[in-house]
Amino acid sequence: MSRNTIITLVVICMVVVMAGVFTYTILVKNSINESTKQIFKAETEDFAYTDLAGNVVSLEQYLGKILVVTSWASWSPFSKNDLIELNELASGYGHEEIVFIAINRKENKDMAERFMNTLPDLEDLLVILDPTDHFYNAVSGYAMPETVIFDTQGEIMLHIKGVAKVEDIKKELEILVVNES
Repeated sequence: MSRNTIITLVVICMVVVMAGVFTYTILVKNSINESTKQIFKAETEDFAYTDLAGNVVSLEQYLGKILVVTSWASWSPFSKNDLIELNELASGYGHEEIVFIAINRKENKDMAERFMNTLPDLEDLLVILDPTDHFYNAVSGYAMPETVIFDTQGEIMLHIKGVAKVEDIKKELEILVVNES
């Protein structure tokens, strides 16, 4: 093969690879956007988030703010410490446009309340019930607990599968607060 032929083949391969990466990136971005839309969509007849008092809560109302959302369940041995640490972290961000949410995974209200009564007051967390496990499924949950940080547009910026380290959450929040200002 001549040198020109080799150069031409290398250039063609590079163009094909770049086109593939570009296409993949667009498809993944659209997939994430669709998943995010499902998380924030308004309540429907099939599902609705509620607080412990039974009031319907829509995550859409928090668009425009940074969200730190953790999924929890009374049966998870890690949820107790996760919720306590998240509440402590939330107390330090009271002045910021950050909302800390704890979404229960598919437990009934009585079970969730019994568990919450074993914890100190979590006054800086918005506790939400998710009777259909909609949130966990929409973020492709894999472990317990899971923490997801959303930017003000509702895009997932960090998804921690398993026990979250407070330092990792703080680091991401610092970046987001600076970028969103």
